[in-house]
Amino acid sequence: MPELADKPPFGLPAVVPAFDRATRLAKALFNAADSAVVLISDGRIWRNRDGKGALTTDDPAAEQIMRDGEPLWIEDALVDVRVKDQPVVTQFNMRFYAGVPVQLSDGSCPGVLCVIGQDPRPENSNLLNRLRDCAEMVSDACERAIALRA
Repeated sequence: MPELADKPPFGLPAVVPAFDRATRLAKALFNAADSAVVLISDGRIWRNRDGKGALTTDDPAAEQIMRDGEPLWIEDALVDVRVKDQPVVTQFNMRFYAGVPVQLSDGSCPGVLCVIGQDPRPENSNLLNRLRDCAEMVSDACERAIALRA
């Protein structure tokens, strides 16, 4: 299980404002309870919207998206065996989850952009495509930060 990180991995603190813009836009598009960029590296997990470390270090949804490189839409987390026992479901009443990979030009996937809601929601391909657009903005910001470090 990854541990919580206090700053973004990959030396990316300069892109945090871009992460915040992307998550605000995603949250508004979905009229969702919240949205986050989740990065996982070297056994550590970082979320741009979890400054207090209130969320668990175990994130099976993000891990699945990163592993498969495909979006994930969970209509009702209370009945989905992958996440129904997660604290974000049991303690924070998450019912809906949509997440997409943040993919870099080299094919790597350092994390995901996700939105959560407190009501079940059927899959919507138009919204999922807009979430992909937001994830591309996050990817672009990561690529610029990596290029500046080189």
